Amino acid sequence: MLGSNLERACLVSAPLAVMHRRSIQEFRIDHLLEEEFACDPEFARRFLDWCGLAHKSSTVEKIVLEPKIDSSGYGDLLVVVRLERLSGERVTAALLIEDKINANAQPRQAERYLEFGASRRGVEWDDFRTVLVAPGDYVGEREKYQAFVPLERMCDWICASEPARAAFRRGKLFEAIEKRASAGPKVVDAALTAFRKAYFDYVPDFNARNGTDFACQAPRPAYDGDAWINLYSAVFPEKTYIRHRLWTSRKESTGKMEVIFENIGFSDAAALRNLREADMYLSPFGKHERLALGLDVPELRNPDSFDSVREDVDRSLVAASRLLRLYKSRKEKFDAISTAA
Repeated sequence: MLGSNLERACLVSAPLAVMHRRSIQEFRIDHLLEEEFACDPEFARRFLDWCGLAHKSSTVEKIVLEPKIDSSGYGDLLVVVRLERLSGERVTAALLIEDKINANAQPRQAERYLEFGASRRGVEWDDFRTVLVAPGDYVGEREKYQAFVPLERMCDWICASEPARAAFRRGKLFEAIEKRASAGPKVVDAALTAFRKAYFDYVPDFNARNGTDFACQAPRPAYDGDAWINLYSAVFPEKTYIRHRLWTSRKESTGKMEVIFENIGFSDAAALRNLREADMYLSPFGKHERLALGLDVPELRNPDSFDSVREDVDRSLVAASRLLRLYKSRKEKFDAISTAA
């Protein structure tokens, strides 16, 4: 016999006619979200807060995979939650979630989610959010959803109390992110291509003024969402370099400058905590949970020209030079941790 409404709802699945049109990564995200909402209250809290549903407490009442949202088709996930707002008001809220990796938006997809949510307000729920879950550089029609949750951010929320499960699940999320990077639409972005060429030409000038030895990736055609530039230095050992992420998500509105240690796992991060400076962070990188040591830097999202953001590029490279100096000053300790790992 089936138990609670939650248990019954978790058995709902999509018609085969809809399922075969989606990528395996999108299905994995659907089921990962389903289980996290069902089993981890902390995940639900963070997800709700991110979507603008701040609250004191919450209970997930129903989860439906592939809910029918109108006569045209199905959504990806419906989560119904009973929550107590910060004001003390108790309400029922719904999350109407759409997952995307590479697929283009369907006709009026975001609008259909909104219409479905509004049609049930006052009947099945008091409030709702339409939510797009996708890699941070996904464009699509994300501005038409009420909330956007980058997969990169979601990596920080899953299985917080179970490191082994968290590592496995982050690996699946990074597979989806990498699929977007490798198989996404390859339309050359002329402005971004020109920016990366100017960045390449600027690095030697920065080195001359700051005593650094950065070598930048050679310029190449850049594509929509091509947000990474790698910097190398003779100071670093093999498999260690700096990655400049020009932008992250619209919610964060920041860039990242990170030393990537491909030969140190994030599980060894504790040994590095005392080596970093106060405003530096440690985070996992890639599906194999390698280690990144980084600083937040100005966002450089789709700049009009290199000259228009030259000062922000300079500030970002100053952050890179701080990371380089830190490594150089404590090289023996970093290398000892790398060797042990």
